[in-house]
Amino acid sequence: MLDRIEQKLLMLADNPRAGRERPEVAGGLRSVPVGNYVIFYRIEPDAIIVVRVLSGYKDTDAIEFG
Repeated sequence: MLDRIEQKLLMLADNPRAGRERPEVAGGLRSVPVGNYVIFYRIEPDAIIVVRVLSGYKDTDAIEFG
């Protein structure tokens, strides 16, 4: 699973807007699924910032993303 997450992060480094916008969770937040997990991240001018990697079964409404 870690290899799959790493490959997805490398793809996002080249295509940061590939993930779905998630304004219902937090402003500026995007997400992309990897297996049963979801990577939540923000786009910065020269990087992506991974905010959280959560199980896809978690209730994102109960999580603080700051």
